[in-house]
Amino acid sequence: MRTAAELSGTNVKVIHIVGGRIAERPAVPAHGRPQRLTVIAGPVEATALGNVLVQARSAGLVSGSLEALRAVITRSVSLQRYEPRARHA
Repeated sequence: MRTAAELSGTNVKVIHIVGGRIAERPAVPAHGRPQRLTVIAGPVEATALGNVLVQARSAGLVSGSLEALRAVITRSVSLQRYEPRARHA
């Protein structure tokens, strides 16, 4: 994660996990532990939802930027948030 952030020039604060991987609920928070990052899991159907929205935008049924389309999905599904655990002294 650290290398990806350095290469992209971004400051990673949250890891988003979508698709079938989130079905393994006990393993999901582990993705954020090494860097003590928040993990947001969901939706399981991310690919299908994205596909439907892009097609709906092409047909003129919805409009907006990629961020606006993502906001539609975020409002439409339940996401699970896992906060990093505090380090013990």
